[in-house]
Amino acid sequence: RKEGLLPIVAGAYFLGVIFDNDKLKDVGIISVGAQFAAQMLVEVTKEATGRQRPREGAGPYSFNIDGGKSFISGHAAGAFSLATLLSDIYGEDYKFVPYIAYGVAAITAWS
Repeated sequence: RKEGLLPIVAGAYFLGVIFDNDKLKDVGIISVGAQFAAQMLVEVTKEATGRQRPREGAGPYSFNIDGGKSFISGHAAGAFSLATLLSDIYGEDYKFVPYIAYGVAAITAWS
């Protein structure tokens, strides 16, 4: 859920304050805007496509159905948004960060 990311974001910012780490503070602050932008894109797309979840019987290619709000995945959008942010902030210093961040985002989208 979207609310599950709030403790991570707030924790990153406050750990950045405690340890005087500007990158952690950036993760906390920038991720709020990034998550907001991703969620806006998700909601607009869900309203435009009207796709129900496949398990609801309409089939995977049924769009423009009243009440359908499964496409695009909010979880996947949030995960890739955070992965991009972490890769941008830490990827140059730690080359493994993009692989792990995007790997976790991919697993989130797949699940």
